[in-house]
Amino acid sequence: MLNGNPLRFRDVFNLDGNPRLNPLGSRTVFEQRYTDDIKTVPIKTKNGRTFDLTVYDWNLSRLQEIRHRVGDRPDHRRRARGRRSCWVST
Repeated sequence: MLNGNPLRFRDVFNLDGNPRLNPLGSRTVFEQRYTDDIKTVPIKTKNGRTFDLTVYDWNLSRLQEIRHRVGDRPDHRRRARGRRSCWVST
């Protein structure tokens, strides 16, 4: 996963410019399939403003199937010019 975020990993497969060909489906379908719960938590800043933070409860056993669904695709997270990209987690 990219920095432990399944949504970012899913977005890697949209890099070809055709989101309909994403083997993991649309974002909505992906969230329905791989999350147990999605919560929106309002956060209040020091200035009194609020913003919403989305908290995902991922179903880890279902996430294991992702590698089988994308196994036939090229891995866009590979090293570039001998250096690791800044967004790749080890």
